[in-house]
Amino acid sequence: ACSAPGPVAVALRVIDAADADSRLQVTITSIRNDERRNISTGELETVRGVTVAAQVTFVDNLKRSEVFTNRTFSGDAQYRIDEGAAGEERAIRTALDKITSEILLAAVADW
Repeated sequence: ACSAPGPVAVALRVIDAADADSRLQVTITSIRNDERRNISTGELETVRGVTVAAQVTFVDNLKRSEVFTNRTFSGDAQYRIDEGAAGEERAIRTALDKITSEILLAAVADW
């Protein structure tokens, strides 16, 4: 019989850059909130899309090297126009959540 090691716990936390093992530099490059979705000629627009894009650099401070540099990430979501500004804000938060997940997954996978 072969025994496999148990799961490994990894803790991510925000600390001072001088003490960090790694560093993420994230710059939001655009937030588009004017994307028409699901509309055909002659139809009224009911849904609109939001896309957030960012440039990300991930640095391994221990090895003093960049894991990736200026990689572009994007996240999108949609909202119903009749939800107004509240719907748009929720869609932006959802797009930011998606982009955050993509960045963290890429950082962990490439590290």
